[in-house]
Amino acid sequence: RGLGDVYKRQHDGIVNEADSTLLLKYAMGSEDLNITYADGSNHYSYITNPMACDTTQDDIVDVSDVVLLNKFINGAISTL
Repeated sequence: RGLGDVYKRQHDGIVNEADSTLLLKYAMGSEDLNITYADGSNHYSYITNPMACDTTQDDIVDVSDVVLLNKFINGAISTL
């Protein structure tokens, strides 16, 4: 999974506001990323989703990851 591409049931290769919203909820502790995808599988989401959330690559998912993701979405940076 690509960095920042965390939106539930999607992982469509597109990083957008839906990914940012979910990442913010996860960073604030109000969202669980162990999900079931649309095809009914889990695909180790409890491992891959937190890895995709760690946009700063510092092994911690927090608000700094959201800030970096939003910079990417808004075009302030060109890569994660």
